[in-house]
Amino acid sequence: MGQFTHHVGPRGPRFACTFNAQNFSAAQDLFEIVAPSNSEVRIREIKLGQYTDFGDAKSDLVSILVMTGHTSAGSGGTAITPAKLGRRTGSSVVAASTVKRNNTTQASGGTLTLLADVWNIMAGFLYAPSEEDEMIYIKAGERCVISNTALTDSLNVNATVIIEEVGRGTPA
Repeated sequence: MGQFTHHVGPRGPRFACTFNAQNFSAAQDLFEIVAPSNSEVRIREIKLGQYTDFGDAKSDLVSILVMTGHTSAGSGGTAITPAKLGRRTGSSVVAASTVKRNNTTQASGGTLTLLADVWNIMAGFLYAPSEEDEMIYIKAGERCVISNTALTDSLNVNATVIIEEVGRGTPA
């Protein structure tokens, strides 16, 4: 993506931010991530899937956008406590990022679109770049949203975003 100065060095702690069995059909911010004031955040992976609609006639396409730079937070969602992944020195490593899910009133203000893609609900959605310079970086203190457009009909959705707080801690 190239728009940020990327941190090179030890990995930071990684966290899973998830929701499951959420029924929705409206456009919303699936995830809103605010990076801590003292470190960047890398989005390592985004996974979306549904288990309500089956068959070719139900093969809807949904626009997925990942954007940064919103000046106003979304609302109507729920705070998530990111779950620590992997082994790290010290059991007290907790996420410094603030994460919400399913904001029905979407974040607003100036934005920069970093990923514009399509989710075929029959196949699921996966964003998992292997190269660091292809990952989405969220600057310290910046807000990032992963949003969808309205769906044709209601779906039960599971979703996971894996984040890494760059520059925090040391590998175990």
